[in-house]
Amino acid sequence: MLTIETDDLYKSFDTHPVLCGLTLHVPEGCVYGLVGPAGAGKTTLFHLLLGFLRKDRGSLRLLGTADIGQVRSQIGYLPQGQPYPARFTVREYLQSLGQYGRLRGRALDQRIAEQLRTVGLAELAGQMIEALTRPQLQRLGIAQALLSHPALLLLDEPVDGLEAPGEHGLLDLIAGLRERGQTTLIVTQRLGEAEYLCDRVGMLVGGRLVAEAETHSLRGPGRNALISVAQLPSEVAAQLQAISPAVQCEGDEIALQPNSPALQAQVLQALIAAEVTIIALEPFGRPIEDLYMRAVHGIPQAKLIEHVPLQIPETAGVSAEPEPAPEPDGATDVDLPAPAVVPGRPGTGDTLLRELLKSEDPHNQ
Repeated sequence: MLTIETDDLYKSFDTHPVLCGLTLHVPEGCVYGLVGPAGAGKTTLFHLLLGFLRKDRGSLRLLGTADIGQVRSQIGYLPQGQPYPARFTVREYLQSLGQYGRLRGRALDQRIAEQLRTVGLAELAGQMIEALTRPQLQRLGIAQALLSHPALLLLDEPVDGLEAPGEHGLLDLIAGLRERGQTTLIVTQRLGEAEYLCDRVGMLVGGRLVAEAETHSLRGPGRNALISVAQLPSEVAAQLQAISPAVQCEGDEIALQPNSPALQAQVLQALIAAEVTIIALEPFGRPIEDLYMRAVHGIPQAKLIEHVPLQIPETAGVSAEPEPAPEPDGATDVDLPAPAVVPGRPGTGDTLLRELLKSEDPHNQ
């Protein structure tokens, strides 16, 4: 069963397109990461899923129905930068939210206690919200999103602005939800976060889903290579860079971006001929980074996940088996470069009220 199903979905604000034919399918039990630069349409998609906005055209179905109002109570949502009432305790805040649902009295208290244990805040139930740290506030946000036992969880930049170890703890918490089979859609600008947390990742660029991949297929050596040498004479560096624009020399390192068997062999043979001592040859860059960059530059989907193995001439005397890339831990990340042109408006989010008022300055699609 598909929990989220959009087909050829369009949404514009005035004459500015935000979503431009988005087709996205998220099956039940899947943790799906939607990655893209600011202004790509991620938050606008969330607001459509929640019924805060109306689509222009296309189809949108959640939990098997096109009637979003019918299933809204089954959706848990953690918005980016959510405000909290400072003068409430953690328990009081969740009790106030629970009163809008179907739980009451003892059942609600039990549910609150359960979710505080899930997010690691059980000992802080009586703590004033104003005294919580930023990571604790994010955990509280996840607790409120889970309070109604939702069939679908929407997380908007869940670790944005956090630093280790708070970031690591929150990543582990969200990863635990995946093990429980919680269907989740996460939007993020952080590739490492999507790689670590998600079963599947999609690249949203210019309001369209331009690439998708299972995250397990993105773990392994990158398609670039780095050659380290004992000493690289300037004349040899010039000779190598004349081979191809993909060869870049800096200090005693030669980067091949992108790498290929033919290019790699040619560079290594030139180094051997110049009697340059080769210390190491290893892959660098993560496949998910490569997927994103190639998607942004419009390479067709069929060619997006191609990993070129490292092949080394036997005369080089370097092992042909590169070290496997470490499993992503969410600690190292890159900022996504924006594509040259992204339709839509950058900013802080659009609401149904803003749309109806026809504001001239909606933000953060």
